Amino acid sequence: MTDVNDRFPALLDYIGPDAGMFYCVHHHWLFEYCWSAKERLDVIDTEKPPHERAIRRRHLCRVKPEDGNIPAQVWAEGNRLRDEGNRLWAEGNRLRDEGNRLWAESERLLEPYRAELQQTYLRLIPKCRWNGRAIVFGDNP
Repeated sequence: MTDVNDRFPALLDYIGPDAGMFYCVHHHWLFEYCWSAKERLDVIDTEKPPHERAIRRRHLCRVKPEDGNIPAQVWAEGNRLRDEGNRLWAEGNRLRDEGNRLWAESERLLEPYRAELQQTYLRLIPKCRWNGRAIVFGDNP
C-alpha cells in the first residue's frame, strides 16, 4: 500500500488541503497559516533566488494536530479564530469598497465646479505645470 501524501505540497502527488497551518511558509517562521500552498510555491519558483528554491520547496510541509499532540479543542479553537478572522477580513474588504464608493461620489459632487477649481489651483501654485489633465514633468509644460 502506498502512503498518501497529505503533507508535502511541493510534491506532485500531494492531495492535502491548499490552505491551513504549514511549516516554513516563510524561512523565519516555524509554522503559520498559509492561504494557498500552491500560490506560495509559485512565489518561491518565480520570486525567490534560484539557490533557495529547492530548499524552500522541500521545507514547506502541512502541520497536523498529532505533530505536537495538540488537543482537539485547541485545534478547533484555532480554526474558529481563523474563521472569525476571515469573516472580519471580508467585512473589512466590504467596508473598504464602500468607502471607495463614497469617496468617488464625493469627487463626483465637485465635478460641476471643475473649471473654477482649476482656475483657483493655477493661481495658487507658482509655475504650475498642471495641463488640465495631469502635472507635466518634462521640459515642455
